[in-house]
Amino acid sequence: MITHIQDVDARYKLSHVFKEQGLIELRIDDYEEFFHALIHVRPYLFIVEINSLDDPYVKVIQIIKKSVLTRSVPIMVISQAKEEALYDELARHDLVSIIQGPYHQGVFDVEVRQAVNMIQSKLMLDTTQDLQAVQTVMISGLASLAEYRDPETGEHIKRTQNYVKALAITLKRKGLFTEELTTENIESIYMSVPLHDIGKIGIRDEILLKAGRLNKEEFEEMKTHTTLGYEAIIKVGIQGA
Repeated sequence: MITHIQDVDARYKLSHVFKEQGLIELRIDDYEEFFHALIHVRPYLFIVEINSLDDPYVKVIQIIKKSVLTRSVPIMVISQAKEEALYDELARHDLVSIIQGPYHQGVFDVEVRQAVNMIQSKLMLDTTQDLQAVQTVMISGLASLAEYRDPETGEHIKRTQNYVKALAITLKRKGLFTEELTTENIESIYMSVPLHDIGKIGIRDEILLKAGRLNKEEFEEMKTHTTLGYEAIIKVGIQGA
């Protein structure tokens, strides 16, 4: 938590909020110090006091929100200013909140709590999306291994993937399994389908690539690819598969 606040009363009240919520505050005195902290600390939330349109921190906010590297930094502004031009300028930027004085403890409590909850929710969402991206790469990589062993398996995987998705969508349109077949679940099923034959990696080439019909013993061994695939998925730890 980085703050640049000159108002003594506001400092005290915000310090009380930070203590209550277990937040660590890093106070800065000038914008050069802030940019140094921005690079090396990556603030959870930046709270700054701005009381005029000429305040250099107006420019600081403009710079932060213009850069693709820093525009996601959450910023809360507090101000005792009366000029509408300042608030019009601040409203142009994606700020977490703008608190206008006189400052009240209850307002600080609510605004900071809501800001922290919003930031935590976004971090959880970003983490989930990152995990989903990694999981997608893992699934694609494992499916590619099966395709490498047997090109026909690769084509079969693609056909089955599209068929299963079409089947799920059709069932949903007919009003069947509507609670289970949400848009998210259908997408998860679609992404997981390539894993259904991953166990073929463990099947010997003379059986997997055999041109003719499999004999009884060979067929029994081929059937073990389901168990091998299950064990591989469990070991890798892919969720939803």
